[in-house]
Amino acid sequence: MALGVVILREHLNRAARIAVSIAAVGVGVMAFSGQRIPWIALSLAVSFALYGLMKKKPDAAPPLEGLLIEAATVAVPVAVYLTVLIGQNQSVVVETGEFWGWIPWSGAITVAPLLLFGIAAQRIPLSTVGMLQYLAPTIQLLLGIYLYGESMSGAEMFGFASVWLALGIFAFDGIVRSRASAV
Repeated sequence: MALGVVILREHLNRAARIAVSIAAVGVGVMAFSGQRIPWIALSLAVSFALYGLMKKKPDAAPPLEGLLIEAATVAVPVAVYLTVLIGQNQSVVVETGEFWGWIPWSGAITVAPLLLFGIAAQRIPLSTVGMLQYLAPTIQLLLGIYLYGESMSGAEMFGFASVWLALGIFAFDGIVRSRASAV
């Protein structure tokens, strides 16, 4: 969201600023309550924010062509890496032989969300994309708690509640604005 406001000069209305502030407090509490800095989470957030910014820029390639360029850029290094893994019998495909049929599906499962993201990023404000980025970690948190029986600290509960309060404010404001512009 910060990139959308600072670089793309997107304007946040009052409700969006309140939502961002609440989410920032929640994320800050979670980040600073741990024993160490959450480098992985921060690097994922920064890298995906930059990816969204690149998709949003006016001179960005159309979504399908952009995805093709991205895939072509990483195809050779990934092929080399996978070849090395297979050569050293460290690939799960080589170890069991059961997963060969899943390889094409894994590509489709990966490409579909990236293509949809590229399409959406060009059509909605980057600040909205930023708020939507809270959905994936929330789903992962819920899976961790309910499927794998992991526990949740007070700081994590506070952060979770803060983020969802912020998302609720952001969504409610979007609905109200959408209805007001339709009238």
